[in-house]
Amino acid sequence: MVFVSVGLSTFASFPAKEISPGIGSETDRLIRVNVSVWDTDGRPVKDLAASDFRVFQDGTPLAIRRFMGPTTPLRVMILVDTSGSMRRAFARLQAALLDFVSSFARYDEIALVSFTRDPFVETDFSIDVDRLRRAISKLQLTRERIEVTWLFDALPLALDELQNSGERVRTALVLVTDGLDRGSHRVTKRQLLQMASRRLVSIYVVQAYERKNGFLEALSGVTGARVYRPDKNLERHLEQLARHLSAHYFLGLAPPQHQPKAKRHSISVTVDRPDVTVVAPTEYHTP
Repeated sequence: MVFVSVGLSTFASFPAKEISPGIGSETDRLIRVNVSVWDTDGRPVKDLAASDFRVFQDGTPLAIRRFMGPTTPLRVMILVDTSGSMRRAFARLQAALLDFVSSFARYDEIALVSFTRDPFVETDFSIDVDRLRRAISKLQLTRERIEVTWLFDALPLALDELQNSGERVRTALVLVTDGLDRGSHRVTKRQLLQMASRRLVSIYVVQAYERKNGFLEALSGVTGARVYRPDKNLERHLEQLARHLSAHYFLGLAPPQHQPKAKRHSISVTVDRPDVTVVAPTEYHTP
C-alpha cells in the first residue's frame, strides 16, 4: 500500500481483496494506555521511566512490555468526515479543530485527511501550525446529491499509515465523524475492531452529535482512548486532549495470562513520585 505525499494527494486505493486484521503476535496483543503526568504547577513531568509506573487491570498487576516517553516523536492524524450528514455540526467542529491544532507542542507532527469516499490528504504530517489551520479553514462538505460516507473503508488506511511511522514514534488518530457509514464495502465492523486492537495507534473520536454510538465507543475503547461529544465543553476537552497527547507516555501492557471474558475492564495507573497528577484511562475494552 503506497501513501503519496507530494502536494495535495490521495491515499492509494485498497486492493480488491478481503482485508485481514493481521497475524497475531505479542506486540499485537498489547493493551495500550496513554498516560500524562503533571506537577502541582500544571507542567508535564517528562523524566519518568517505565519502572516508575504501576498499572493494574481489575486489580491484577500488568507488566509493561513497551514504553515511550514524551520526548519520543508524536504523530497525530486528524481524519475528518466531510459528508453531507455533518452539516449541522460542521462549523463548530471546524472552529474547535483550529484551536486543537494550536494547542500541540512545537515539534508534534499533525496531518489532516478528509473523506467521503476515498480519503484525501489535505496536508501531510507537518509541524507548521499555520499551514494546518489554513487547511482546516478550507475544508468543505461534499455537494454530492447521493449521500456516500465510506467511514469503515477509510479507517484501515489511516491506521496503516500511522502504524508505518515506525516503532519509536507515538501515534494517535483523531476521528471527527457522526459515525454514519454509507457504502463501505471493503471491511466489516468486526474486522475494524480486530484491526484497531492490533495496531499501536490510539483512536480518539470526536463525535458530531450527542446520540450514543456503540461502535465508536468500542472502536475507541479497544485502543485505550475515548469518545468526545459536542457538549458545551468540547473546545476545552480538545485543548486538554492536545496537551495530553503532547505529554503522554505510551505504555504497552501484557494482558493477564488468563484474560477474563468480560469486554470492559477497569484500569488503574499510579506513579512512584509524590505531588503529581496522573491522567490516564480508567477503562479498557477487549474487541
